[in-house]
Amino acid sequence: MEFKSFNQVLRKICHQMEPGKVFYDIGSGSGRAVFASRFTQDFSKCVGIELLESLHKMSNQVHAKYEKDFQQILSSKVNKTCEFYLDNLLDFDWSDGDVVFANSTCFDDSLMEAIGKKASSLKPGSFLVTFTKGIKSEHFEQIEKKRYKMSWGPATVFIHRRKNPDGTPSGPAVLTSGLSHSPEPAKFSKEDEERYDRIHEENKRKIELDKNKLTYGESSRGDDDDEGGDGDGDGGDDSESDSNDQETEDTESNYVITPNTSFSGSVEFYSSSNNSPERSNSRNSLNLDVDTNPGSPINPPQPPPRAPMSPNLQRTTKESREGILTSPKDTMLMQRKRMKGKKNAKPVSNSFFD
Repeated sequence: MEFKSFNQVLRKICHQMEPGKVFYDIGSGSGRAVFASRFTQDFSKCVGIELLESLHKMSNQVHAKYEKDFQQILSSKVNKTCEFYLDNLLDFDWSDGDVVFANSTCFDDSLMEAIGKKASSLKPGSFLVTFTKGIKSEHFEQIEKKRYKMSWGPATVFIHRRKNPDGTPSGPAVLTSGLSHSPEPAKFSKEDEERYDRIHEENKRKIELDKNKLTYGESSRGDDDDEGGDGDGDGGDDSESDSNDQETEDTESNYVITPNTSFSGSVEFYSSSNNSPERSNSRNSLNLDVDTNPGSPINPPQPPPRAPMSPNLQRTTKESREGILTSPKDTMLMQRKRMKGKKNAKPVSNSFFD
């Protein structure tokens, strides 16, 4: 859940609300939406409900830090507390909620239908916000369907409002945030849409394979930090695309050179000569045909190049190869013998009588 985008949604919903309303996050994950609601709006209750124990423990850790360091400096006219419960969202009573949020990207159709039925107990004028998937209920009207930027990519946000008992709308048809200018709707390229679709489908398959053993690292259900969503909306495509939280390691890239990839190119060399009175620059070009497959005729295997050796190193290497020297001690003795020979050598004389 992206803080800035979620705050825009809350602004639209709560702009004409009085302080003291109730907020629920059904599937609260690590608690991000709950704390975003507490920091940006003056709710009397901010409650998170989570089924996975690992995520519930994480939200409790963040909650402890909030109570220790931030709660006392928060300005509020009604309340400053947050509440987190380890429970099933279908068993917990959230009928007193004025704003109910569900990051429902990975919820299946049966769960969305059950949420729609349970939400019918909300009072008229209450809001139900979902990601990626909306609900189909005669008791609610869909007043906005717009795309926002989230941490995983584009997400379609559905805002539903509970109708009056006689079926009439319980509020204005258009929501306003109260800002002087509304933010531009999120826009995404076709390449982004296709990439998010691939990621979402891959993660969906992984969740289906191990649906009964979901852990924090594998699950996106109810985790507002790591879930993904996408779909139709303003400023986007007509086709709905869904995205999950993590960029998997098998995400395709157009810039990876595999063992069977080949490419061509050129390298240019520039050199300057100081030998002539006038410094002249010369340019040489070398065409390259590179094939990373070692068995290709374009790039046959070559022996590694050898660094040039000094004369002493060449002589020592030759002697070692021929078996003259067998140890460092022999090398030292041979060097002493050469030095002694040079010392005892008779000087060459130019005198005729010598």
